[in-house]
Amino acid sequence: MDNWDDLRIFRTIAEQGNLTAASRVLGLTQPSVGRRLAALEHNLGQDLFLRLGRQWKLTELGQALMKDTGRMAEAAQAIKRRIAAHDNQLSGTVTITSTEGLGAFWLPQRLAALAKDYPSLTIEIRPENRLVDLADLQADLALRFNRTEDPSAIARPFGKLRYGLFASPGYLKSNGEPVRESDLSKHAFAGHTDRYAHMPDMQWMLDRLPNTVFRMRSDSALTQASAVKAGLGIAALPCYLAEAIGGIERVLPQTELPGRPLYLTAHMDLRHSAKVDLAWRFLLSQAEADPHIA
Repeated sequence: MDNWDDLRIFRTIAEQGNLTAASRVLGLTQPSVGRRLAALEHNLGQDLFLRLGRQWKLTELGQALMKDTGRMAEAAQAIKRRIAAHDNQLSGTVTITSTEGLGAFWLPQRLAALAKDYPSLTIEIRPENRLVDLADLQADLALRFNRTEDPSAIARPFGKLRYGLFASPGYLKSNGEPVRESDLSKHAFAGHTDRYAHMPDMQWMLDRLPNTVFRMRSDSALTQASAVKAGLGIAALPCYLAEAIGGIERVLPQTELPGRPLYLTAHMDLRHSAKVDLAWRFLLSQAEADPHIA
């Protein structure tokens, strides 16, 4: 058992809970990850996981191995970060993780200019709502709504996303256009599930419209926007997203909804590497110039 890479794969499966999620994080095919795990278990002569349907649980040996390899993993990650921090070349790959909406409709449109100016630089965008581990080099930069509490990370306020109420022209033609906030009680809405009922835009609606009828719920802003575009009703959406998808219009434009703060985050070991610093400064400049970010 002298192959650290096999142990790294084992740890990723344990952290993610199954082969599918682990293969996605590792950038390997699921069969490849399965074969590497099978080889490791064969060498050990024991199973490391209990296969419980789609969710895998560590066996007693797996729990012990997870604990024993913890420091090895931290040391390997620290070495990788130190090497990356001394990279002064504006080339290679910069990986940026963000929410689905920002990753699909904000980052690509801005970063295209950076990629054009630096042809030796590859920009990898990972739009996903789960948080990734910057210490494990899963990403160089993160653009998130929550400020990290990780003492090894550096977070910079990115600004507040502006929100508004939006609906499709077809919906408004059929159901009438609200002219004051009290008119909203007559309309159908798309919104978050109860899991995200604490979000500022949802709180705004629930405080003013306690009897709001949500015809569809989703914690994906992209899904809500698609539902609105299809004529389902009204939704509180980020203004940048509504503008990007097109085909919907602002309702009660004089009404400003609470914004949501964004934070740009990097691991402190990587923050000042040449390519990460370039992307960091570029993104901040784009935020300052964007009317949809306060």
